[in-house]
Amino acid sequence: MDRSEASGLPGMPADSDLARGVSTAVESLKRQLLDVGKRNKLINAPVGNDRAKQLTIEDEVSNEVFRTIYLEEKSMAFEAYRRVPQEEGDEYAAYLPLDESVSHSGELADWHVDRLLHTRLSTAQLQRKLLALYRDARSLEEEQGISVLFLALGFLRWYESDSSQVERFAPLVLLPVDLERERARGRFRLVARDQELEENLSLRALLESDFGMTLPDLPEGEGWLPMDYFAEVQTAVSAKPRWSVLPDTIELSFFSFAKFLMWNDLSQGFGPGSLANGELLERLLAGGFEASASIFPPDERLDERFADPKELGHILDADASQTQVIAAASEGRNLVVQGPPGTGKSQTIANIIAVATKSGKRVLFVAEKRAALDVVHSRLRNCGLGPLCLELHSHKSNRKQVYGELKRTLELGEPDPVNQAQYLRVRKVRDEL
Repeated sequence: MDRSEASGLPGMPADSDLARGVSTAVESLKRQLLDVGKRNKLINAPVGNDRAKQLTIEDEVSNEVFRTIYLEEKSMAFEAYRRVPQEEGDEYAAYLPLDESVSHSGELADWHVDRLLHTRLSTAQLQRKLLALYRDARSLEEEQGISVLFLALGFLRWYESDSSQVERFAPLVLLPVDLERERARGRFRLVARDQELEENLSLRALLESDFGMTLPDLPEGEGWLPMDYFAEVQTAVSAKPRWSVLPDTIELSFFSFAKFLMWNDLSQGFGPGSLANGELLERLLAGGFEASASIFPPDERLDERFADPKELGHILDADASQTQVIAAASEGRNLVVQGPPGTGKSQTIANIIAVATKSGKRVLFVAEKRAALDVVHSRLRNCGLGPLCLELHSHKSNRKQVYGELKRTLELGEPDPVNQAQYLRVRKVRDEL
């Protein structure tokens, strides 16, 4: 028996070689995805840097902010710094708490329990900063299909080595939030996004790989506050005397988890039933694909292959090459389709999805850009297949939106019967042509 026969897959290595090849490929991918470098803001956030794409929140208490925004689901507005008299000619006004004696006593002042987030920017500076964050957040969501704006509550101050004098800061509790305003020149308000709290997986990986320490898991349930978690983190890093938790350091900024979430998925192993055990991924990662014949012989007539137009299942126009691609996909062939803009790729994808669902299959459509998802979804919706689609990106991936969409689809009832006479008319016209 040769190696290809032992593997059970034509042209593929034996099981042991295949397993080693897949494992090596996965480890290589994980190294590319794992970002514990100093440019990652989850590892090294520029705390207090007003020029960065972030907003520093001053003289607030993490517990109270968490309670207001996350637990009570209330919005919070922003307040510019409080001006104090300055010498004549000095155009800068320093930020000062309302009552400095209270701010250092550990007691809660009135401004700690209101619904205002205080900053050290002037009114004009604050509005410009919030507008820039608002536009960047919308742009990132439109391009990537995910929201990456978070309110970071509490930071770990750490050092790369015992001799290093460079302070590094890593966020601990990441609260997913959105900036909202009622009108173009209205006041911005911060609201919690309907999304689970994120733990700092990059920091977890860094502590385990470089320092042999374990970052505590975020507490479960609703009966905890950030200070409870900060105490656990402080205990976990107590072996490092200079490391400390800054509980009330708060930053509004962008933190991306996309690559690390992929790394985390790859780290889950290759147990029974995992996606990585599929033949397709084995071929992609290690075995490769053998050469295959053309999708259709060059002299085959499509009209003869699909004698009944009903068999096509198309919902949009398709020329000969597009019809070949749709048929190949419906037959389970693996293929790559290339073409310049305007050649009907999204139209072909919509047809592939329609044909697959007609056969009772489920389809996962993934794209790097949200615009690609929107174009295909719009085509399906315009053809009456909107109820078959479930959007699972950006703000539409939370439980409330998903449940609502499922409810609306279930309430539609049975679909209307198809007018069979239309198929006869199409066949007659085609045969005449």
